[in-house]
Amino acid sequence: MRPDLAAEAEEVDHSSNPRRVLINYEVARTAHVDRIKASGVECTMLYGRTYADFEGGADVKTFQRSPFGSTIHILANRYDVVEVNEPLFVRALPRIFASILAVVLARLMGRNTRLVTYAIENADVFAIAELKGGSLGWLARSAIALVATVALRSMDKTAFGSDAALANYRRLFKDQAAGKAQRLFSPLNSACRSCALDRDRTGAVFLGALEPRKGIERLMSIWPSVSAATDTSLDIIGGGYLEPSVLRWGSNYENVRIHGQLPQAEVHKILSRAKVLILLSQPDGFWREQIGLPLLEGLAHGCEVVASTDTSIAPWLSDQGHQVLDMRNSDVEIVSAVVEALDRPSRVKIILDSLPNLDGRVAASGWLWS
Repeated sequence: MRPDLAAEAEEVDHSSNPRRVLINYEVARTAHVDRIKASGVECTMLYGRTYADFEGGADVKTFQRSPFGSTIHILANRYDVVEVNEPLFVRALPRIFASILAVVLARLMGRNTRLVTYAIENADVFAIAELKGGSLGWLARSAIALVATVALRSMDKTAFGSDAALANYRRLFKDQAAGKAQRLFSPLNSACRSCALDRDRTGAVFLGALEPRKGIERLMSIWPSVSAATDTSLDIIGGGYLEPSVLRWGSNYENVRIHGQLPQAEVHKILSRAKVLILLSQPDGFWREQIGLPLLEGLAHGCEVVASTDTSIAPWLSDQGHQVLDMRNSDVEIVSAVVEALDRPSRVKIILDSLPNLDGRVAASGWLWS
């Protein structure tokens, strides 16, 4: 990501936005609801399932619907804009095509409904499909490529959330979306305005799913060495199928606190006191860390970051003095990076000043919905 992207998210005039927007996502997260609230736009959200951190929202209309159910909903209501998951989100393709069908039918009914998407995928999904497909890998690749291409060409607007995502789409789709409106936005959040951010920080925090792909097992393996070198504490926030083993592991350490899934307000409190956020992501099947909401939340609270090279913001993090690691590095090297982040003088103000005035995702929504 270009170093100047933090300054690229300009203020968006939402007064020109349409009156009614529908977000039709495969998975709902609290961050989606927060973005809707920040937009000031009348917005409804449909979803297939929820992420562990989803808290809903009394001020936002959210409904669980199947792909077919979402088609019926779109046809039964008048929306100016329908936003869907990006075409490279393979599991969401049935829902995306349900929305495409609904929008085509709505236009035949005389409605001027637009279809838009926000793209952050930085993995070669086609190559992964071929690899996982075994002897029929070529067929899996061809099928997913065809369906994703049709989906991309159906979009009236596509906002890209990182340089890596933009480059990935151009590499995989070539000029398939030529003539369509496209724009690049910063992926960064602005500094948290709802928290009293401590300048005197201590301790490390892991925030994310308790699954191998988020690096929790690697963190557990290095923590004894980090703890011995720094005499600091570790907060682990999140849920997942590894939670029982994480709880057993944590019971052996007095300086480890395992919180499980917490309300967003409690997460913010812990982040506002923590010195370092650690997220050692690694690829898993079709999945690769795109940006990493925990990284954005940590930065928004002034935390130092220790992350893997998988995230799209790895170049920016490195330019800003954070620790970015290849997960093929030895445990000794990773321990050294975490200890360095914990021991360095406080940079809270520097970290917060590196962020944009407006969340890049909110800026992207303002453009997509206008």
